Amino acid sequence: MTSFVVTNSLNKAKAAGQLVASGVDAVLEKSQALVDHYLPLTNEELVKLAIAIEGFNMASVEEQKQRQSYFVRLGSLSNKVRHRAYQHSLNKLRLIKQNTQDSLSQLQLAINLIEYVKQGVGHKLQDSLEKLQQLWIEWSRTQPSGSPAKDASQPEQVESRILAMMRIITQQLHPGYVNLVSSIQGLPSDIQETVQQAVNNVQQLHASFSRADSFQDLSSSSLTQSQEKMTKAQESLDALLEYISHNTPLNWLVGPFSPSVRATQEATEEPKEIMMTEMISSALQEVASAQKKVAEVPKAPEKEMAVALKEEAKIPKAPKESMKALKKALEELTKASEKTVAKETKKYP
Repeated sequence: MTSFVVTNSLNKAKAAGQLVASGVDAVLEKSQALVDHYLPLTNEELVKLAIAIEGFNMASVEEQKQRQSYFVRLGSLSNKVRHRAYQHSLNKLRLIKQNTQDSLSQLQLAINLIEYVKQGVGHKLQDSLEKLQQLWIEWSRTQPSGSPAKDASQPEQVESRILAMMRIITQQLHPGYVNLVSSIQGLPSDIQETVQQAVNNVQQLHASFSRADSFQDLSSSSLTQSQEKMTKAQESLDALLEYISHNTPLNWLVGPFSPSVRATQEATEEPKEIMMTEMISSALQEVASAQKKVAEVPKAPEKEMAVALKEEAKIPKAPKESMKALKKALEELTKASEKTVAKETKKYP
């Protein structure tokens, strides 16, 4: 019985200590959320950092200011904001790569099937036409025009629709690659040149497909060249992502970004202060509640505690001292958390 009382007391103390620790974690987590939500970048600060970009949809600093949407040099940002901007821009590039890769894969499959159609007869020809028809159906479902017609079983209909699909895909790829050129300013010149070459390749692909009225207008050599150009276009994206994923280029122009909190002359400070006060108060209440639970932990009688110490070597030799040490540690954790919150609050006067 005595052993149970002592063990139970210590277990409750341990549980209460864990509650305090979780309370401290809550304070730190919420203070971190304040940092993430209220970035130390006002609209005016972003204006000072903004840099004009050249290329597709060129944006001057004045235009960026009007839209409150800015391009900035990665190295001009603080470490914390820089990491967030880097991750944001890297994810954008990954999305561009995925979308572009899907379109290029459709083009490559279409070219392969066109070669089979031109060379095939009988069953092989019909099988290739059916696969082209299915490719067109699947592609057209992704377009704004709606559901595709499913009656294009004649070779002439399949050819015209596949050629139209290839023209549209290359037309859609072009502005995406041009935008990509604008979004990689500040990167090494060889990376930029590779992407620029991909833009030229996409332009040439579109011109080639636009001149063709039937599959016979696409020679075997032109189809081979088209495959090579698409491969290079894909490789340019692979090289870009490979470089960005393993480097943090400080000269990279990233964006567009808007101030997370419009701490401009139009914004009022009162709502932000109220929100911050409420969040900090809530976090500190969690710590206070956990401390109260520690104080309420029942203590075993000293005589029973002494007997238990002789019976069980695993039980701490000085439970009362252990409790004092625990409380002291908890108080230090609480003070540290309060200092952390106060420090973060000072960043947003």
